[in-house]
Amino acid sequence: MLKKLFSRWEAFIFITIELSLIYGVAVFEKVNSIDTESIASQLVFGTENFMERYWYPVSIPVYNGILLLGILSRTESRNYRFLMDILGTYSCARIIINLCIINTMLFVKTNTPSILLLQSGLFLPILLVLWGWVYWRFSKPNNSTLGNLFQLEIANYHVIAYDYFLASFRTVMAKNVVGIIGSNRIGNTLILLHEIMVWNILAIIFSRAIGLATVGSIQ
Repeated sequence: MLKKLFSRWEAFIFITIELSLIYGVAVFEKVNSIDTESIASQLVFGTENFMERYWYPVSIPVYNGILLLGILSRTESRNYRFLMDILGTYSCARIIINLCIINTMLFVKTNTPSILLLQSGLFLPILLVLWGWVYWRFSKPNNSTLGNLFQLEIANYHVIAYDYFLASFRTVMAKNVVGIIGSNRIGNTLILLHEIMVWNILAIIFSRAIGLATVGSIQ
């Protein structure tokens, strides 16, 4: 039983990502804008309002349905692989949208800077987990349609999925992605994109933390 559950680790990864994103939405609902007339404010809160009213009521049940089908499917079947790839693609799109919103919030005046810091801090591990899946999915053992985009710089022991996630998380403590190299231009470009996204969110976290500390010291 445990072996079957562990073999469906991808499904549980996507469950974690989705629950974290939903919690991030709940956190964002507590943010209040001081300047509601600004373009940035209208763009951010307009996007969130649209997604809450029209997108989430449809996407969440569909996402959960695909997850359930994936868990019930045999991991060796094409059906399982197709369902997991759908969830991975959707999660990538959600991550990009959320990153754009978090960056746009830099131009929105709010009276809840601590909540924005929490939102950014919660987003970072989700980003790293998803990139770990991307590295694993488009590595040589998986025979993806895009080919072998990444490979690990490991030669002395058997590579498992955990190694790709470890390489992704090590980005936070290094200047670049440690242990992963691109097999071609697409792979190298995606690695650069990963590094930019991580540096971006780290810069936002530090700027939010400094801003919050400054406000606290003034008060």
